Amino acid sequence: MVDISADKTKIAIVDEHLSMFVYDIKSQQLLFQEISVMSVAWNLEMDDMLAYTTKDTLFIKTREMPASQQKLPGFVVGFKGSKIFCLSDTSMNTIDVP
Repeated sequence: MVDISADKTKIAIVDEHLSMFVYDIKSQQLLFQEISVMSVAWNLEMDDMLAYTTKDTLFIKTREMPASQQKLPGFVVGFKGSKIFCLSDTSMNTIDVP
């Protein structure tokens, strides 16, 4: 799974081992990485925000700050403004981010 930030300066990659790597595209510098990641999506309106999920947790990360988290099963499929869209089984859940 791959997603590129709205300003096209950063890329998030989740490999077959469920490791996520976030790179600065221009410098090719690794910005951070996480393990056990199932899905990832950049915010379409705020370039430095991304959401990612593990088996049962949703994480929201902004810049270099630690990620906030909440229990939520499913896969993040979209992130726009203050709304995150997660697919769980056959239902789409919308999570409001304060």
